[in-house]
Amino acid sequence: MTAFALLNGARVVAYAPQIHCLTRDNTNAAAVSLITWTLFTLANGATVAYALLVINDPLMAGVFGLNLLGCLTIVAIIGKKRIFLLSASSNMIAERDSMDHGMLKRLMLAWRRSAQKRLELHLKLTIPAYRPIHHDAPFLDLSADDRYRHHPYIRD
Repeated sequence: MTAFALLNGARVVAYAPQIHCLTRDNTNAAAVSLITWTLFTLANGATVAYALLVINDPLMAGVFGLNLLGCLTIVAIIGKKRIFLLSASSNMIAERDSMDHGMLKRLMLAWRRSAQKRLELHLKLTIPAYRPIHHDAPFLDLSADDRYRHHPYIRD
């Protein structure tokens, strides 16, 4: 029983580095599981109730009560950061949308261009006679061998 009390008492001190890291975290505490810490909080609360109501052990209830406070502190910090960041990010998205309506259009255009290049490369590799039509291609009239002769790593 002494080892049990000592190790669970040491857990109270072990919450301090987690709390310290969470208070310094600038993100929404993405690396910390809210579900896990909520489960730890509930388990410690159940153990406090068990210690007080079933086995009538105030020392055990006190140790697990401190563990409950540590877990509850961590859950509160994670919840605060995620709710605050969620509201701040939704405000930033609304401001960004009102300032720059063309961003999505530019992203879609860039995505279409890269998809077209991938498709042309695929067709060129799978269909030997395929030659895409480029109106602005500088090497359109050159053969495949001449087209890359300026490249330093492609030599005959």
